[in-house]
Amino acid sequence: MSWFDAWLNGNVALSGWFPTIFIFLLGLFLGRKRIKDGWTVIKTKIHNSKNAEKENIVAMNAGSIGTVNNYFGQGLQNQMPNINQNSAVYSVVNKLVDENVTLISFNQEVHGNENDILNDFSYVVQQYLQMKNGYGFSQNDLANVKKINEKLESMLNQISAQFPQKFDEYFVKLYTSVSWEAFLDEKFVEMASACYRNNWNDQNDFSLIVENILPKLQKTGDYNVENDCSRVLQIFWNSLNDDLRYKIAIAYYNIYNDDIWRQMKFPQKQFADKIYKELGWENIIKEMMRPILSGITSDDVEKVAEEYRLNVEWLKKQYDELHAKRDLDLDDFART
Repeated sequence: MSWFDAWLNGNVALSGWFPTIFIFLLGLFLGRKRIKDGWTVIKTKIHNSKNAEKENIVAMNAGSIGTVNNYFGQGLQNQMPNINQNSAVYSVVNKLVDENVTLISFNQEVHGNENDILNDFSYVVQQYLQMKNGYGFSQNDLANVKKINEKLESMLNQISAQFPQKFDEYFVKLYTSVSWEAFLDEKFVEMASACYRNNWNDQNDFSLIVENILPKLQKTGDYNVENDCSRVLQIFWNSLNDDLRYKIAIAYYNIYNDDIWRQMKFPQKQFADKIYKELGWENIIKEMMRPILSGITSDDVEKVAEEYRLNVEWLKKQYDELHAKRDLDLDDFART
């Protein structure tokens, strides 16, 4: 008897399997449908959640810190302006962060309100950053980020052209505020720095910026942080006095000397190279060594030269010149 005949003779016995197989296949089909339906529900919830978050940003409560506080921290509470819902700035911000508003429509909203925007400049930029950093990484999100970036860039061009000196002043003051670190955002710096014209020359403001940025630059050792800080410091470089420039140069000593991990294609290394070419390596090292050499004896000079990888004979000469000058100054003081 062939296998086929055997199967035919036994088909009555096997017929009991057919309901089981049918139920199993039906279960797979229904289970697949349930999984698909469940995934659709999950995606819908995620979509609705993201939309709700964005709507929460757009629908800002007048006179409150709203969702911005989530991104910028509690320190902003005392700095946030009291924005009236009927104000031009409120309307501008709503259209800025709403990806459905076209660039043309947004430009029309900005026109004539440039001065008001500058008066609340930090608030406007904070809302932009809050929205931009709230997006995910889908193609649709990237397209929406591109839209609000285009609107912000257009707004910056309009207000800086209308009020160049005031724009420079308010741009500088972003980095003297308690939330200055948030404004290190690479895209914002790229767009705003193109509009900065060095019309502001308050060295107290620049000194505060340097005091803010240098500890962060030196503390972390994070290359991304170094690059962010370098982009901002470079904007103001031409406006700084010599004291501030040398402070920055000394802080960049390790970056300038690192030819292994920090490559010339990155901003922090490019800026360090610019600084040392402009001020001169020897001048910077003299400034850096002066307070160190003032506090040591001649026996310690070799140790310092080794620590900073400097020529020991050159450093001894600097030591002798510095202490000879100090002795002359003391003699002059004694004679008076």
